[in-house]
Amino acid sequence: MYNGANGIENLGKLHTWNYQTDVPYWPDSCGNVDGTTGELWYPPLGRDKLKLFATDICSSIELVKDGKFWLDGMESDKYVGTEEVFDNGTVFPEQKCFVPDHVQQPSGIRNVSLCKFGAPAFLSYAHFYLADEYYRSTIDGMKPNKSKHEMFIALEPSTGLPLRVQATLQVNLKLFNVKGITMLENMKPNLLPAFWFSQTAEMTGDLIGLAKVLLVMPSAGQYTGYGMVAIGLLISLIGCTITYRRGWKESEEETLLTQNTL
Repeated sequence: MYNGANGIENLGKLHTWNYQTDVPYWPDSCGNVDGTTGELWYPPLGRDKLKLFATDICSSIELVKDGKFWLDGMESDKYVGTEEVFDNGTVFPEQKCFVPDHVQQPSGIRNVSLCKFGAPAFLSYAHFYLADEYYRSTIDGMKPNKSKHEMFIALEPSTGLPLRVQATLQVNLKLFNVKGITMLENMKPNLLPAFWFSQTAEMTGDLIGLAKVLLVMPSAGQYTGYGMVAIGLLISLIGCTITYRRGWKESEEETLLTQNTL
């Protein structure tokens, strides 16, 4: 991971993962190790997209700017995960390299069997949020909700401090028809949601107070500098005025002495 010594724009970015610069499970650009892991963020300063390396899916994902997020009066840029994250080339052709077996399925899931020791695991957003309607039509009880199931991170634009992080993922198992087992031998191959989880982190009030102080420090330092310059100029002006008046008074006294002598 880069520490920003060679450029603040590299702060927090991964250089290698498991000692490799490319993920062996995905070919081409899908295997690039790129982005941060979320611990450190370099200041986004209004950028439209951010890269995050998600170890749960063994790949980088792109978060897209989607308006503002406010927390205790502090403004931040909100970056969200879109439908492209779990697309498999159906909607976004550049995502085809995430389907090395070339088994095309509706958009919205990621086959992570290769990076999960061969387990028949498929990841998606919780309740198949942003996935193709096909998946929700085959399972009862799916109720995707943007406020609950959206993946996003809110970053303060000047410092890159994360105010809130929310990530929701769902683990789905691939079911196959198995001969000899009555329950499974006539079953149509399908995805079964096993469980979903949500990870949320939010900056507390005390830390927000410190962050606000951090934000005003550059301006405070700048105005303090202006104030010191102004005080210096005022002192110089007063000094020049006193010197001028003292010199004028001494000159006047010398003139009077000369006249009295005559």
